[in-house]
Amino acid sequence: MATETVKIEIHKECKWCGRYFSPDRSNQRYCCQDHQIKANNYRRQYGDDIILKPKKAMCDNMKKISAIARAAREEGMSYGKYVAKYLLPGSNS
Repeated sequence: MATETVKIEIHKECKWCGRYFSPDRSNQRYCCQDHQIKANNYRRQYGDDIILKPKKAMCDNMKKISAIARAAREEGMSYGKYVAKYLLPGSNS
């Protein structure tokens, strides 16, 4: 009666970069020590527990906001005044 040992390969998603990796320990959350250090620094600075790459929708929204801010600067206005004047419904201009 010989017993066979079966090793199961487990893959996890890195909480920092989203890449899949094979962890050395069962509680490993990051693919490398560099990402672990970056995540810990981020958590210390911002106090957030969730650390993932920005979502595509968030990036698109930031691009839109940047474009509006750029247009506001070109007209010599702040972002808030520009939005109130041109983009809010019912604004008088």
